[in-house]
Amino acid sequence: MELSFKDNFDLSNYGGKFKLFKVNPLNLEYTFTAPVDAVTPEGKEIQKLVKVDWEKQMKSFKSAKEKEYREVIAITEANVMKTAAKKRDDLQKEGSADKRLAMLKTWIDEEVKGAEVLIRNALKSFEGIVKKQMETLWDKIAQSVDKKFKTNIRNMKITAILKIIGLVTVIVVAAAVSLAIGALGLVAAAASGGLSAIPAIAAIAGGVATIAVAAKKIVDVYSANWPNHKRSSKLLETKVKALQEALAYEEKKEGKSKLGPKEKIKLMMGNVAGKKKEVEKLVQDMLTFSRSMMQDIEKDALADADLLNKVGGMKSQLNTVQDKKKTAEITKAIEEYDAHLKDKTYKASNARRYLAAYEKLLVDADLILKEESKLDASRLGTLLANVVKIASSDAVGPLVELGKNGVKFAKAILSHLAAIK
Repeated sequence: MELSFKDNFDLSNYGGKFKLFKVNPLNLEYTFTAPVDAVTPEGKEIQKLVKVDWEKQMKSFKSAKEKEYREVIAITEANVMKTAAKKRDDLQKEGSADKRLAMLKTWIDEEVKGAEVLIRNALKSFEGIVKKQMETLWDKIAQSVDKKFKTNIRNMKITAILKIIGLVTVIVVAAAVSLAIGALGLVAAAASGGLSAIPAIAAIAGGVATIAVAAKKIVDVYSANWPNHKRSSKLLETKVKALQEALAYEEKKEGKSKLGPKEKIKLMMGNVAGKKKEVEKLVQDMLTFSRSMMQDIEKDALADADLLNKVGGMKSQLNTVQDKKKTAEITKAIEEYDAHLKDKTYKASNARRYLAAYEKLLVDADLILKEESKLDASRLGTLLANVVKIASSDAVGPLVELGKNGVKFAKAILSHLAAIK
C-alpha cells in the first residue's frame, strides 16, 4: 500500500520591511509504502489515520521550519539595508540615479547568495528530520491498528520518502530596491569634502554581520544537538552491551535439555529479540541525528568561508584610513577574527572526521544486526568495543565552543568601526 501527500514549503511572506526579496515556493511530496493490503479493514484504518495524523503533525512541524527560514531571510534583508545606508558615499560618486540603482541591486544580488545557500543546505537536513517524523508516526499508527484489529503490523518495515521539488531561489525585486533607495536617501547630493574608505569597509562589515547572524542560528542548532548526541551514544553503548549479554547467555544455555526456574527467568529477562529491536531503532535514529549534525556543520563551514573572504576584503581597505590609531584597533580585531575562523576550520575538520567515523560505525552496526545468521556475542563484543572507543571522543565539543564565541569577534569589529567619525 502506497500513500502519497503533496504540500508546499512557502518562504515568501518573510515579513521584511522593504520586501526586497521574492522567494520561490517549493513543492513537497511525502510517500509511505507499507506492506499492508489497502482493501483490508486494517489497511483502510491505516489510510484514515495516516491522512489525519500526518497532515496535523506536518502542519505544525512545517510551519515552525518555514518560520525559522523566513527569519533568516528577514534578518538578511535588515542587515543588507543597514549596510546599504553606509554605502551612500560610494553611490554618490556615480552620476545618474539609474546607475546608482543598478549598482545597489548588483551588490544586493551578491549579498543574498549567502542566505540562499544556507537555506538550501538546511533543507537537506530537513529531509532526514521529516523521514524520522514519518517513521515515528508509523509506530504510533501501527500500535493503534494492532490493538484494534489484533494484528502485528508494527514489526513490518515501511519506506518513508520525502521529495523536495525545485531549488530555493532568492530573487532581488528591482522595484523594491528603487523604493528602498528613496527611503534611505541613497541618491542625496554628495557632501562637501573628500570621500574616505570607511563606507567601503563598513559595507564589507555589514556583510560580515549579515552572515554572522545567520551562522549563529546554525551553530545554535548543532550546539543544542551535541549533548543529545553524546547521551544517545552512551545509551547505544548500554543497549549493545545488554544485547551482547543476552546473546551470550542464549549461546551458553544451548545444548542443555533442561533449564531450571532461575535460568528460565534469566532467559525471559534476556529477551534477545526485544533488545535487538531497541538497538536497531536507536541505530537508525542516531544515523539521522548524526547526518543532520554533519549537514549543520557543513552549512556553518560555508558561512565561515564567506566570512573569511569578507574579512580579507575589509583588511585590504584599511590603508586609506586616516586615523592610524583606529586603523590599528580594527586591524587587531580583524586579525583576531581571522585567527578564530581559521581555528574553527581546523576544529570543523576534526568534527567531520568524527561524525564520518560514527556514521560508518552505525552503518556497520546496522549490517551486523540484519545478518541474523551471523549475529553472535563475539561480533557484538567487537561492535561494543568500537562504540566505547568512539564515544570517548569529544571532537565536536571544541567546535561548539568556538561557534558560540564567534559573534563576539564580529561585534568587536563593528564597535571599532562605529567609533570612527
